[in-house]
Amino acid sequence: MFNTARILMTLATVSSLGLAACASDPNKEIKEAHEEKSADQREYQVTQAEVNRDQSTDQNKLDKKQVDQRVDKAADHQKELTNDNQKIVEANTKMAEDRRNASSKATERLNKADISANEYLAKAKSLSAPKKASFDGAWTGYTKARDNAQAKAKLTNDATNEGWAQAKVDIDRSLDDLDKSVDELKRTSSK
Repeated sequence: MFNTARILMTLATVSSLGLAACASDPNKEIKEAHEEKSADQREYQVTQAEVNRDQSTDQNKLDKKQVDQRVDKAADHQKELTNDNQKIVEANTKMAEDRRNASSKATERLNKADISANEYLAKAKSLSAPKKASFDGAWTGYTKARDNAQAKAKLTNDATNEGWAQAKVDIDRSLDDLDKSVDELKRTSSK
Protein backbone atom coordinates (compact mmCIF):
# COMPACT_ATOMS: atom_id res chain seq x y z
CA MET A 1 0.00 0.00 0.00
CA PHE A 2 2.73 2.14 0.87
CA ASN A 3 4.23 1.54 -2.51
CA THR A 4 1.00 2.09 -4.23
CA ALA A 5 0.42 5.28 -2.37
CA ARG A 6 3.91 6.34 -3.08
CA ILE A 7 3.56 5.52 -6.74
CA LEU A 8 0.35 7.42 -6.86
CA MET A 9 1.96 10.31 -5.14
CA THR A 10 4.90 10.27 -7.51
CA LEU A 11 2.56 10.10 -10.46
CA ALA A 12 0.55 12.99 -9.13
CA THR A 13 3.70 15.03 -8.59
CA VAL A 14 5.09 14.24 -12.03
CA SER A 15 1.72 15.05 -13.61
CA SER A 16 1.41 18.31 -11.82
CA LEU A 17 5.00 19.16 -12.65
CA GLY A 18 4.27 18.26 -16.30
CA LEU A 19 1.20 20.40 -16.30
CA ALA A 20 3.05 23.20 -14.64
CA ALA A 21 5.90 22.79 -17.04
CA CYS A 22 3.52 22.91 -20.00
CA ALA A 23 1.77 25.92 -18.63
CA SER A 24 4.97 27.77 -18.07
CA ASP A 25 6.74 26.49 -21.21
CA PRO A 26 8.18 29.68 -22.81
CA ASN A 27 8.45 28.04 -26.22
CA LYS A 28 4.77 27.17 -26.17
CA GLU A 29 3.85 30.71 -25.14
CA ILE A 30 5.91 32.13 -28.01
CA LYS A 31 4.30 29.73 -30.43
CA GLU A 32 0.81 30.61 -29.17
CA ALA A 33 1.60 34.34 -29.35
CA HIS A 34 2.78 33.96 -32.99
CA GLU A 35 -0.31 31.96 -33.84
CA GLU A 36 -2.53 34.61 -32.26
CA LYS A 37 -0.65 37.35 -34.14
CA SER A 38 -0.99 35.39 -37.39
CA ALA A 39 -4.71 34.94 -36.75
CA ASP A 40 -5.08 38.66 -36.03
CA GLN A 41 -3.15 39.53 -39.22
CA ARG A 42 -5.32 37.17 -41.30
CA GLU A 43 -8.44 38.72 -39.78
CA TYR A 44 -7.08 42.22 -40.54
CA GLN A 45 -6.20 41.21 -44.11
CA VAL A 46 -9.66 39.76 -44.68
CA THR A 47 -11.26 42.91 -43.27
CA GLN A 48 -8.93 45.15 -45.32
CA ALA A 49 -9.69 43.15 -48.47
CA GLU A 50 -13.41 43.65 -47.87
CA VAL A 51 -12.89 47.39 -47.34
CA ASN A 52 -10.73 47.61 -50.50
CA ARG A 53 -13.32 45.65 -52.47
CA ASP A 54 -16.06 48.01 -51.23
CA GLN A 55 -13.93 51.06 -52.06
CA SER A 56 -13.09 49.61 -55.47
CA THR A 57 -16.79 49.01 -56.15
CA ASP A 58 -17.57 52.56 -55.02
CA GLN A 59 -14.70 53.93 -57.16
CA ASN A 60 -15.92 51.93 -60.16
CA LYS A 61 -19.40 53.35 -59.70
CA LEU A 62 -17.93 56.86 -59.39
CA ASP A 63 -15.71 56.33 -62.44
CA LYS A 64 -18.68 55.06 -64.46
CA LYS A 65 -20.76 58.04 -63.36
CA GLN A 66 -17.96 60.44 -64.33
CA VAL A 67 -17.51 58.71 -67.69
CA ASP A 68 -21.26 58.92 -68.29
CA GLN A 69 -21.20 62.62 -67.41
CA ARG A 70 -18.28 63.25 -69.77
CA VAL A 71 -20.06 61.36 -72.55
CA ASP A 72 -23.25 63.33 -71.94
CA LYS A 73 -21.37 66.63 -71.92
CA ALA A 74 -19.51 65.70 -75.10
CA ALA A 75 -22.79 64.76 -76.78
CA ASP A 76 -24.39 68.05 -75.67
CA HIS A 77 -21.36 69.97 -76.89
CA GLN A 78 -21.51 68.18 -80.25
CA LYS A 79 -25.20 69.09 -80.59
CA GLU A 80 -24.38 72.72 -79.83
CA LEU A 81 -21.58 72.69 -82.39
CA THR A 82 -23.90 71.18 -84.97
CA ASN A 83 -26.52 73.85 -84.27
CA ASP A 84 -23.88 76.58 -84.41
CA ASN A 85 -22.51 75.23 -87.69
CA GLN A 86 -26.03 75.15 -89.13
CA LYS A 87 -26.52 78.78 -88.13
CA ILE A 88 -23.21 79.69 -89.78
CA VAL A 89 -24.25 77.92 -92.99
CA GLU A 90 -27.60 79.71 -92.98
CA ALA A 91 -25.96 83.09 -92.31
CA ASN A 92 -23.41 82.53 -95.09
CA THR A 93 -26.22 81.54 -97.46
CA LYS A 94 -28.13 84.73 -96.62
CA MET A 95 -24.96 86.77 -97.07
CA ALA A 96 -24.26 85.20 -100.47
CA GLU A 97 -27.87 85.81 -101.53
CA ASP A 98 -27.72 89.42 -100.36
CA ARG A 99 -24.49 89.95 -102.31
CA ARG A 100 -25.98 88.39 -105.46
CA ASN A 101 -29.07 90.58 -105.17
CA ALA A 102 -26.96 93.70 -104.64
CA SER A 103 -24.74 92.80 -107.60
CA SER A 104 -27.76 92.17 -109.80
CA LYS A 105 -29.40 95.46 -108.82
CA ALA A 106 -26.15 97.37 -109.32
CA THR A 107 -25.66 95.87 -112.78
CA GLU A 108 -29.28 96.66 -113.66
CA ARG A 109 -28.95 100.27 -112.50
CA LEU A 110 -25.61 100.70 -114.33
CA ASN A 111 -27.12 99.35 -117.56
CA LYS A 112 -30.19 101.57 -117.20
CA ALA A 113 -27.97 104.60 -116.62
CA ASP A 114 -25.86 103.73 -119.69
CA ILE A 115 -28.94 103.41 -121.91
CA SER A 116 -30.31 106.77 -120.71
CA ALA A 117 -26.91 108.49 -120.98
CA ASN A 118 -26.42 107.26 -124.54
CA GLU A 119 -29.91 108.54 -125.50
CA TYR A 120 -29.04 111.97 -124.06
CA LEU A 121 -25.67 111.92 -125.81
CA ALA A 122 -27.43 111.35 -129.14
CA LYS A 123 -29.81 114.24 -128.43
CA ALA A 124 -26.94 116.51 -127.41
CA LYS A 125 -25.35 116.37 -130.89
CA SER A 126 -27.89 118.88 -132.14
CA LEU A 127 -27.39 121.33 -129.24
CA SER A 128 -26.05 124.84 -129.70
CA ALA A 129 -22.44 125.46 -128.66
CA PRO A 130 -23.20 127.00 -125.22
CA LYS A 131 -25.65 124.20 -124.37
CA LYS A 132 -23.23 121.61 -125.77
CA ALA A 133 -20.53 122.92 -123.42
CA SER A 134 -22.93 122.56 -120.49
CA PHE A 135 -23.81 119.01 -121.60
CA ASP A 136 -20.10 118.14 -121.97
CA GLY A 137 -19.55 119.21 -118.37
CA ALA A 138 -22.50 117.03 -117.29
CA TRP A 139 -21.07 114.16 -119.40
CA THR A 140 -17.73 114.44 -117.56
CA GLY A 141 -19.65 114.29 -114.27
CA TYR A 142 -21.56 111.26 -115.54
CA THR A 143 -18.42 109.35 -116.57
CA LYS A 144 -16.81 110.01 -113.18
CA ALA A 145 -19.98 108.91 -111.37
CA ARG A 146 -20.23 105.80 -113.60
CA ASP A 147 -16.58 104.85 -112.98
CA ASN A 148 -17.12 105.31 -109.24
CA ALA A 149 -20.38 103.28 -109.27
CA GLN A 150 -18.74 100.52 -111.29
CA ALA A 151 -15.80 100.38 -108.86
CA LYS A 152 -18.16 100.30 -105.88
CA ALA A 153 -20.26 97.56 -107.53
CA LYS A 154 -17.18 95.32 -107.42
CA LEU A 155 -17.45 95.47 -103.62
CA THR A 156 -20.24 92.91 -103.84
CA ASN A 157 -17.45 90.36 -104.35
CA ASP A 158 -14.52 92.09 -102.65
CA ALA A 159 -15.95 93.29 -99.34
CA THR A 160 -15.36 91.21 -96.21
CA ASN A 161 -18.39 89.92 -94.34
CA GLU A 162 -17.70 92.43 -91.59
CA GLY A 163 -17.45 95.28 -94.11
CA TRP A 164 -20.43 94.24 -96.22
CA ALA A 165 -23.01 96.51 -94.58
CA GLN A 166 -20.87 99.60 -95.22
CA ALA A 167 -19.97 98.41 -98.73
CA LYS A 168 -23.67 98.04 -99.53
CA VAL A 169 -24.30 101.62 -98.36
CA ASP A 170 -21.36 102.84 -100.47
CA ILE A 171 -22.66 100.97 -103.54
CA ASP A 172 -26.14 102.43 -103.16
CA ARG A 173 -24.75 105.92 -102.61
CA SER A 174 -22.57 105.71 -105.75
CA LEU A 175 -25.53 104.45 -107.80
CA ASP A 176 -27.68 107.32 -106.46
CA ASP A 177 -24.93 109.74 -107.53
CA LEU A 178 -24.91 108.09 -110.96
CA ASP A 179 -28.70 108.56 -111.24
CA LYS A 180 -28.28 112.23 -110.36
CA SER A 181 -25.63 112.62 -113.05
CA VAL A 182 -28.01 111.01 -115.59
CA ASP A 183 -30.71 113.48 -114.49
CA GLU A 184 -28.20 116.29 -115.13
CA LEU A 185 -27.53 114.84 -118.62
CA LYS A 186 -31.27 114.85 -119.24
CA ARG A 187 -31.56 118.48 -118.12
CA THR A 188 -28.61 119.70 -120.20
CA SER A 189 -29.56 117.74 -123.35
CA SER A 190 -32.89 119.56 -123.67
CA LYS A 191 -33.12 122.38 -126.19
